[in-house]
Amino acid sequence: MPAGLNPSSPPPEGVFISGLKVNNAFWDSTRSVLIPPSSDSGSHQNIPILWVKPITKQDNQSNQQIKYSSYQCPVYCSADPHLHGDHNVVAYIPLPTLENPTLWQHQRVFLSSYLPDASQ
Repeated sequence: MPAGLNPSSPPPEGVFISGLKVNNAFWDSTRSVLIPPSSDSGSHQNIPILWVKPITKQDNQSNQQIKYSSYQCPVYCSADPHLHGDHNVVAYIPLPTLENPTLWQHQRVFLSSYLPDASQ
């Protein structure tokens, strides 16, 4: 979903997911891909609202318009690395990337939940 878009109604199918932060990488909103963080920036960034839609295996196999590689990014409820591990993964969300997905594994890139400021 494009950055800055705040849906006012539920999607026709699937769900919108907000309140996620990417850690140890950044999100390029122009190209909608993961990018390495710059050296003068922090290690996390809020990402735009995600629209998660169900697809069948048949639909997935017939989708030939794959532009980018995909990193199966783990989602945790906490940004605290001491609470991470396979047993604490909430889900894996495929995120598009121009880089080899193993780069993100080595960088320990993950999504974590956060509560946005209620005053916004």
